[in-house]
Amino acid sequence: MDEASILASRWDLPVGVGRLLWAVIFGHLPTWARYTVLAVFLTLLTHALLGWLRDRSGATPDDDAPVREGDAPAQDDDTAVHESGAGVR
Repeated sequence: MDEASILASRWDLPVGVGRLLWAVIFGHLPTWARYTVLAVFLTLLTHALLGWLRDRSGATPDDDAPVREGDAPAQDDDTAVHESGAGVR
């Protein structure tokens, strides 16, 4: 290995950017600008989280697809349960 090489982890850049933003937001901005930046950030974070939750717990894409005229109705993949004659309590 070359003696001039610098070893860095994959987190060095994100941590450095985060520390820079933290210093700018909490060190040099006036109070009104700081609260505005934080409010916008939290709004975007909330929007992304709600979108992720909506996509994760929502219907499958096939359920949302519009049905065009002339299309055959969708068939369920579930097999029918046959009656066995056994009594169920």
